[in-house]
Amino acid sequence: MSKNNKLFSLEHFFKYNLASQKTIQIPSLHLNKKSLNAFLIIDNSTELLGDGFANILHSNSGIKTLQYYDQNYKFNEILNNKQILKKTSFYNIEHLNQKTDNIPIVYEYQRIKSNYVSYKNRLNYLSQILQANEYKLRLLLINTIKQNIDTFHTEMNDFKREHMFLFEKFIREINQANFTEANNIINRECENFDWFLDNVISAFIKIFKALYQEGTNLRETFYTSSAYQNKAKITATFKQLNMLKTMQQSSKQALKQQLYKNGVKKELSIIYKLRKNTRKNAFKRTSNLILWYKSSVKQLREKLKNFKKTSPEYIQIYKELYTSKLIIKQLKSIRLQIQYLNIEIFDEFKQYLESRKELFISNNLSTNTLRDKNNLKLIRKISQREFCIDLNSYIELSYSNYSHFVDEANKLRHVINDIKTTRPGVYGIEDYKTQISKIKDDLEIMIAQDDWNKQIDKEALRSNISINSITNSKTKTFIQNYYSILKFNKTIAPKIKKTIENSMLREKADIESLNQYKAKIQNILGIYSSISFIFDYLELVRYMAFVKFKTKKETLESIDIGYRLIEVLNTVAFNNSTLVKLNDNISPISRLKMGLLSEISIGSKLLFVSDDARNDDKNLKNEFIRITEDFCKTYKLSLVFITNDLEIVKENNFENLYVFCDNKLIEYGFKDKVLYQPLHPIWKRYLESNKSRKIPHEKIEINNYIFSDMFEYDDDHWIIAPSQITKNLGNNNEDQWQEFTKQQTLISDLESYSNDSDTIIIDISKTSDNDVEIDLNQGLTREFYLTQKNTIETDTKSNTTINDNTF
Repeated sequence: MSKNNKLFSLEHFFKYNLASQKTIQIPSLHLNKKSLNAFLIIDNSTELLGDGFANILHSNSGIKTLQYYDQNYKFNEILNNKQILKKTSFYNIEHLNQKTDNIPIVYEYQRIKSNYVSYKNRLNYLSQILQANEYKLRLLLINTIKQNIDTFHTEMNDFKREHMFLFEKFIREINQANFTEANNIINRECENFDWFLDNVISAFIKIFKALYQEGTNLRETFYTSSAYQNKAKITATFKQLNMLKTMQQSSKQALKQQLYKNGVKKELSIIYKLRKNTRKNAFKRTSNLILWYKSSVKQLREKLKNFKKTSPEYIQIYKELYTSKLIIKQLKSIRLQIQYLNIEIFDEFKQYLESRKELFISNNLSTNTLRDKNNLKLIRKISQREFCIDLNSYIELSYSNYSHFVDEANKLRHVINDIKTTRPGVYGIEDYKTQISKIKDDLEIMIAQDDWNKQIDKEALRSNISINSITNSKTKTFIQNYYSILKFNKTIAPKIKKTIENSMLREKADIESLNQYKAKIQNILGIYSSISFIFDYLELVRYMAFVKFKTKKETLESIDIGYRLIEVLNTVAFNNSTLVKLNDNISPISRLKMGLLSEISIGSKLLFVSDDARNDDKNLKNEFIRITEDFCKTYKLSLVFITNDLEIVKENNFENLYVFCDNKLIEYGFKDKVLYQPLHPIWKRYLESNKSRKIPHEKIEINNYIFSDMFEYDDDHWIIAPSQITKNLGNNNEDQWQEFTKQQTLISDLESYSNDSDTIIIDISKTSDNDVEIDLNQGLTREFYLTQKNTIETDTKSNTTINDNTF
């Protein structure tokens, strides 16, 4: 889990529930690019299963960061929650259990539309393809409509007429209490409706699939198509003509000199652009860093609301809050001085700021240092007076980068000035009139030929539209018949409902049959209205074929959504008749696969999939995870599978494992290390209980988790626990987990958390450095130890040199 490969991070997440007196806390969570991750929930009472993590990401609690490179290899760092959600997709396997009255094609269309995100580059590319192949596409649309509309035009008229007749007759039979005939009418309507779905709707799904295939072929062959090649050839010939005109007026030496000058100017523009981008990126990363600390202050303030002002928790959080505010102030003051830092430096820069903040809190604001540990004014006073971070090295690095840009630009400007002052010879001028004339003629021929081909295609299209005017009229009538049925349904539905309700009030009324009629009619009318998007697409196809070829944004988005829908349906390989049946007729794995593809929004970088704890079919889950992993590898997504099943984690190829207990992250790292070298006492006990088949069901609560530290035990293996746990990782104390879960937060936890016991204490009242007394029983902080070690080595070398010179 290398730091330079980070995709997403969630930090400082803290949520306190007053009703349950429980907290959800994730101090730091990082996900890598194109990684396969598992979130394992090991306790029963948790809010993280199901949509728990989706709720966390949708909330404004915590600090979320998304880092990625776009298609132009430009680095992007996003802290805005709404923008992060656009790059994140969520899918819950529990959707398999949801009952819906919609047919699959409607259900998937609604999900795709709700998750759709419009991208300018994608729409521009789609517009280019449509405009380059306008006449070809319009002829294709006309022929496709003609082949199918004649078959169903007459039958649609009959279907509409019988549909209206049956519903009106149904009302009369109910009013006359003729339930047998009413039942026959409903059965007849259901048969007609099944025919309508199986034949008419399936046929138009077939049409859209054929259009999808043609669109895919055009997209794949766009750059090799004759339309694109002709346009590219004309553009290249124009450039060649302009070059010859320049050569006609200059000598070879002057031309070479001009070309060399243009090359140097291009290099200079690259230097300027690189300097501008470096400055822009550094300014943005600095702003993001300031925003990160502001968000951190906001989250810490929310934490403070849950503790009393005199409590040690409040004091510790306040120290972090106030020092973070001072860091913000210092960052704002040097923003312009570090505007040329490389973006790779900022991760290290942030770690440096955090380490200096923690060291200052441990040393200058420790409980042993403060005269009054609960005095907030004293904490502010000491922080304002003593807190200062040395940032000169980063300022110097920024200045060094700026100087490098200036030096390179000056060198290139000197070269350009030298070229300007050098006069080329007057010899070597050649006559290119013949070649210019030939290229002009060729260019005129190419343009005329291109215009001629377009005119031929245009005339052929006009002729085709005129010949197929009847097809256009039939298509309009076909669509109008459907909307007439919808209008009729809106007026007849209240009448049917009122008639059935009045009939229920009669004596000896067949209530059960009436309720069945009501349910069937509501289902039929609901599906009628839900498939309106199919006829909207049919109207769009008709309009673009016979009237006007539109490439507006709304039209392009509709085409893109339809393209995405057919892409999903083709992936699951259903036949057309299956797509108009209820979801119960589709296999579970196909429903899961189709649902997953529908939920993933275009441009996603991260996918969260939540397990269904009530579904015990492990074969189904393993097959679905395998399909999802392959999909994520193909489209370069990072996957997070959230489950409470340890066997699911073991049986699949996850790279990283994150363990959660009591709504808190306790350990994470490479899957094999976390599974076979467990660190956290609760996690150890859980694994041992699984080996003995005795899974503990007792309620586990971690009371003092708020003062836990992140400790990297090994490469890519982290534990989050209080310092008394991390210090005793090698002792294998079996009782640690009980002490950790059951004890209350004590002041000793705070001292461990703030590293007071690891901080060297000296008496600063001594006048001489040699008189300072050091408690040798205390441990040194790692940073202080390394500083002292380097100082001793330097002094030793100096003394050795002096002694050598003496002798």
